Amino acid sequence: MRAVRNTDQGILVTEADEPEAPGVRLTVASAGICGTDVNFATGGVQGYTYGHEFAGTAADGRCYAVEPTVYCGGCDQCRAGHVQRCVAPEHGTLGIFRDGGMCDAVTVSESMLVPLPDGLDVRDACLVEPASVAWHGVRSAALTPGERVAVVGGGSIGLLAAAATRQSAHGRRKDTESDGGCRDRMVG
Repeated sequence: MRAVRNTDQGILVTEADEPEAPGVRLTVASAGICGTDVNFATGGVQGYTYGHEFAGTAADGRCYAVEPTVYCGGCDQCRAGHVQRCVAPEHGTLGIFRDGGMCDAVTVSESMLVPLPDGLDVRDACLVEPASVAWHGVRSAALTPGERVAVVGGGSIGLLAAAATRQSAHGRRKDTESDGGCRDRMVG
């Protein structure tokens, strides 16, 4: 199968082994490129298939975005709901130092599958992961009406954070509204 990898000759589409791990096999329909991928490629990081923002279709025809965090589920951090802090040796992220989704097919744990709602095309669903990061940032900021927000970065997460801020009940502000009395905040 085809896979996107960093090589001594640069980023190339290479041949890779078919996925054989236990789990659900997805035919990858979309994969995003983020600043992490660009920084690793620029820095010459090699040895795995890139792509932690991706979505695909299972053999039964159902479509999923993939939550790329690999975690054990049994350590104290996982049981507390902090899977990003898993202490198990297998902890990590697909597409970051381990094979990810910039390939024809992957096999992932069922716990990593995020079913797509009706109307969300699997070809657009590689944006689910960065959109969730953006929405989490906006919610964590706990904006109050009248606050102005600066979003730093024009990548997918920055643009999605700007959109989420605008749509958030706490972040809505008419473009013609006076800026008087606004507090400035930085989100992100």
